[in-house]
Amino acid sequence: MTNITKNITVDLSRKSNARVVFARQNDRGSRTLNITLTDGGAPYFVPSGTVAVVNVLRPDGANASFGATVNEEGGVTYTLGLWSLTHEGTARCSVSL
Repeated sequence: MTNITKNITVDLSRKSNARVVFARQNDRGSRTLNITLTDGGAPYFVPSGTVAVVNVLRPDGANASFGATVNEEGGVTYTLGLWSLTHEGTARCSVSL
């Protein structure tokens, strides 16, 4: 299986930060999101020790939260798990710090 890392930049000061990441239904851990945060275009570094969580809303309406990693660059890294990709359609994700 091919592992793919998708680099995403999210600006905290924007109302809409929608980004599209394509993944296959029932994929098992091969799609990693590397999320860089900015605030008004300026880098926003997440301090080490901060708890990062990715919240997932599946197309069937079910939602769950999963632990993510604060990476060395001060961003957030998360690998999509099977639960997020079991249903056909769009899963919506958000990050909580």
